This record gives sequence, structure tokens and C-alpha cells, in this order.
Amino acid sequence: MNSLPLDKISHGTAVNNIFRQVLSSIGTAILVSVLTTTPTNNMPAKSMLKTLPLQYKSGAINATLDGFHAAFAISIVFALIALVLSFFLKKGNRACERAEEVNG
Repeated sequence: MNSLPLDKISHGTAVNNIFRQVLSSIGTAILVSVLTTTPTNNMPAKSMLKTLPLQYKSGAINATLDGFHAAFAISIVFALIALVLSFFLKKGNRACERAEEVNG
């Protein structure tokens, strides 16, 4: 926002808020999808429920934990990507800020 002229800051803030809301919704949808599909794919066979209920319970718990591990791994990847991209952010125009402070 610091690189925008004063008359465009309100538009920049609006665009920033829209992107933040949309991308956080997409990120949440991705993580919830991973969190629900991973246990579904790793769940033990239903036939085990009647024959070996304790092993089925253990397998179901492990499948759920696999879903949480996958979701956290993906969120760590998102965080690392954001960290790398943060190094490429431009600094604000310090000369304009100083001129505005002097002019009042």
C-alpha cells in the first residue's frame, strides 16, 4: 500500500481485502477437502467392523490422523511459499513519506 499514491490508497485497500477474503476461502476449502478425503481413502474395509471391531477402530483413528497430517503438511507448504514470496515484496517509497511529513 505504501507504493500507491494517496488518492488510490482506498482502492488498493479494497482490492487487498477482496483478495485476502477470496484466497483465504480457497485455502480453507483446499484444507477441508484434504482433511475429509484422506481419511475416506484410508479407512479400513467395512467388513472389519463386524469381525475385528478394535482393529477397525484403530484403523479409523489412524485414517483420521492421516487426514490431519496431510492438512497440516499442506498448510506448512502454503506458509513456506508465503515466506519465500515475502522476500520479494517492495519497500514503500520513503521519499514520498518524508515529503508528506514535511509538508504536513
